[in-house]
Amino acid sequence: GPSAVAAQTSNSTSASDKGPQPEAAPAQGNVTAPPSKPKDTRPPNNKATVFVGNLTWWTTDVELERLLKAYGSVRTLKFFESPNNGKSKGYVQVEFESEESAQKCKKNMDKTVINGKECA
Repeated sequence: GPSAVAAQTSNSTSASDKGPQPEAAPAQGNVTAPPSKPKDTRPPNNKATVFVGNLTWWTTDVELERLLKAYGSVRTLKFFESPNNGKSKGYVQVEFESEESAQKCKKNMDKTVINGKECA
């Protein structure tokens, strides 16, 4: 009866739905395509990483990056947040593009006042 007709119509619609899919696939790119940001594939460079602490919880990555640019190009900024409320714990891990930049930052950032509080 009617169930056989329903099965036939659903088959015909699924066949026609497959039409646009092959066209969409090349636009998305293959898995083998090179990543758009190659620098993200590098392992973290611990010698180029510094920790900036004693920050106010409302200090933003934008504020920090503005200060840190004085020492060199910043690769990553990672805030440590309290699991309870998501607020910053007041310290951040900064990875610079070069070890020299990290050393400069370590020497010069100590006791810099950010949002009224000396960072460490």
